[in-house]
Amino acid sequence: LQRKSNMDIKCKATFAIWKITGNTKETVKWFTDNYKVIHSNIHNSKSLKFHIIATLSRMGPHGKGCQDILYQILKERDGFLSNLAASMLPKVSTDTKKSAIFLHDIVLNHRDQLTRISAAYSLWQIKKDNLAVHYIIKELKTKSQFSHYASQDLARIGAAAKPALEHLQAVDGGTYLEEYAKRAIFKIEEDLKKNKK
Repeated sequence: LQRKSNMDIKCKATFAIWKITGNTKETVKWFTDNYKVIHSNIHNSKSLKFHIIATLSRMGPHGKGCQDILYQILKERDGFLSNLAASMLPKVSTDTKKSAIFLHDIVLNHRDQLTRISAAYSLWQIKKDNLAVHYIIKELKTKSQFSHYASQDLARIGAAAKPALEHLQAVDGGTYLEEYAKRAIFKIEEDLKKNKK
């Protein structure tokens, strides 16, 4: 078998072993130890990227230390996978400063809107950075078919997304975008009321 195929098989075998044994420590160690080889092959295998993200997703915080692999997936600029990788980063990152810098770059430069929105929300999760809220507002204001994801994230942020209220109120037209905006307004205002008590 070619080297690429070997790495693909080894990764999938590692996933399978983790699923059976639940030995997270050994699985993370394997990914960390073999990162350079994975890095050199990962751009050739979309299925490999997906398996990595899916496994880290199941591991949650136990997958800490594998952020470099997610960085690589994000650099590949694949919209579907980069969106998932951006969402996963807060759960596995052991270097929040480095991850925050990386996410800033993704928000500003990635061509995929869903990835930019996910990266902005992940930035909020990592640093509680108000700039992240403004990044999400920027995506909301595009009023694209995906901007309702920005409304959802602003709702999750809650009271700290107060600067977004006027922009959410400006979403109109009776579309599903307006419905998501109304839900976000309700959630943010509810959180603001709770904070006053």
